Amino acid sequence: MKKVRAPLTVKDKLKVIDMLKSGNSQRKIAIEFGISKTQVQQIGKNQEEILLGVDSGDLKLSAKVTKNMSENKELDDAVYDWFLEMRNPKFRCKPLSISRAHIQARALREAELRGISGFSASDGWFRNWRRRYEIGVSIRLYGEAGDVDVGAIEPAMRDLRVQLANYDLKNIFNMDETGLFYRAMPARTYLAYNESRKTVRGTKSLKAKDRVTLVLCVNVDGSCKIEPLIVGTAAKPHCFRDSPCPVPYIHQKNAWVDSAIYRHWWGNIFLPAVRAWTDEPVALVMDNFSGHDVNCVDPTGQVSIFFFPPNSTSVHQPLDQGIISAVKINYKKLMLSKFIEAYEDIERMQQLASQAKQGRKGLNLGCPANILDAGQIIRQSWDNLSASTILNCWRHSKCLSHFPQPSTPEPRPANYKQVESIVRELTEAISNVHISAGFSDLIDGNEAHLVKRWISLEDDPEIVAKSFISYSPCDSHLISQGDWEITEDITISIDHISDPETELRLNLLKYASEAISMPINDPILLELAKKLRDHIQNY
Repeated sequence: MKKVRAPLTVKDKLKVIDMLKSGNSQRKIAIEFGISKTQVQQIGKNQEEILLGVDSGDLKLSAKVTKNMSENKELDDAVYDWFLEMRNPKFRCKPLSISRAHIQARALREAELRGISGFSASDGWFRNWRRRYEIGVSIRLYGEAGDVDVGAIEPAMRDLRVQLANYDLKNIFNMDETGLFYRAMPARTYLAYNESRKTVRGTKSLKAKDRVTLVLCVNVDGSCKIEPLIVGTAAKPHCFRDSPCPVPYIHQKNAWVDSAIYRHWWGNIFLPAVRAWTDEPVALVMDNFSGHDVNCVDPTGQVSIFFFPPNSTSVHQPLDQGIISAVKINYKKLMLSKFIEAYEDIERMQQLASQAKQGRKGLNLGCPANILDAGQIIRQSWDNLSASTILNCWRHSKCLSHFPQPSTPEPRPANYKQVESIVRELTEAISNVHISAGFSDLIDGNEAHLVKRWISLEDDPEIVAKSFISYSPCDSHLISQGDWEITEDITISIDHISDPETELRLNLLKYASEAISMPINDPILLELAKKLRDHIQNY
């Protein structure tokens, strides 16, 4: 097997050159840098070209290159300048998506303009060109937010925020539609050791085009999720004869939402849900899709409809900021789980599937999902959507001016690591000591929680208010509480203590001693106080 050559940065190659000039052996240099002696020899042979490239700026110290000097530097520079201009346009046009084919085509054009013959802009040239100019990775682009002129729509969004500010957050809803290929399976697979990528083939289910449209609607805090509506093509799916669809279903020739479907959703799903939810004024925000019939109004005046500015929903519509994506991701996970579950007994499932009528075969028989399966999984995915996800998507959309700011977590104390260490040690100690009868069941499994309560004991206002003893590090205490009668001489000197762990132990001892002397009606804490104090004193 051919040994893979280890790449070195230009900075490392300069070190190799310096070591060669200092008289170090090639073997020593090869061992130090983890390369072969041949590579060391090649670096020494090409050291003049490397130094010249560094001085001229053609080679960057962070670049990992071997002898990767350009044969047509003028052409490469022209292609790089064009690339930067396309990704950072000087005018108001948007950056152009640049693929490898674009760059190779531009390189051929530059070669033609310069009369360079025999240049093919091969994949090898592209790799070297990309490495020389440190071009970043190629990414897949998603969504339509790149087409939104945020500055142009801001005045309209400002007016919308002013209107929505008159409503309570829980009474503001957003509605949107999305397509779902409910049968499509993953198009990638891992191969076993005895398989070849040249012979493995896919199936029709990888690109199943069976589609339904979902109509989703939710309020700001996620406390009211309107039932999702499924729009399919079949008027009466056969699978519904086995069980009714768990979510509302309606049919349309192309499984699209037109004005008739929208009116059905408005009058039969949304308005009844709002009436049951609240009698306060409600705002419904949605895009200006032509299927959203503007003539649909609430006869009682409870619900008011607001529309986003044109071409703004990919940036400002909450459902487009991650709610729809979360539902689809959850759908795929649940669908694959059901499909794999059926494969545990695939032989029996195949026999049952051969006897089932067409249209009623589904995931429970190891077959692609049907509309009933889709409805069940959509219901589960919608119910599993967390309120925090919904709230964060509304916050990210920036369509509301009166949205509460997210609370910042309190910073950890500087000695939190020492505190956690003490908590673990005391928890283990309490678990191993004998607890009086009647307390073991209450303390068992809660040791860490109780220890943390002791650490913050002096911050408890109830305990501070009931405290009637001022603690002195050098005092002796006679401690009494109910049936307890404990006499202990506690002599603690906390002067000149620099060890934070020792200081923390002394403070815990202080808390335990004070707690026992306080009139606290909590026998568990009193029992724990004695054990805690005894443990620290015997440490």
